[in-house]
Amino acid sequence: MEIRDYLKEHILLTDGAMGTYFDELAPEHYICSAEANLFCPEMSLQIHRSYIEAGARLIRSNTFSANKNTFAKI
Repeated sequence: MEIRDYLKEHILLTDGAMGTYFDELAPEHYICSAEANLFCPEMSLQIHRSYIEAGARLIRSNTFSANKNTFAKI
């Protein structure tokens, strides 16, 4: 189903809690959850799957802090 069709009959709420969830599960400390996409991709996949299993209808990318200023700290 396309999102436009879904929105004709449903309300879609979003939340940006990827980083918070990642911080709870991360075995190591990363600068940001987006760094895990490079070094711990299975963690990002696990988090997205748990949101889907909980009934999420929309999964947003895990790239909120992915920019040159953040990664300059690595």
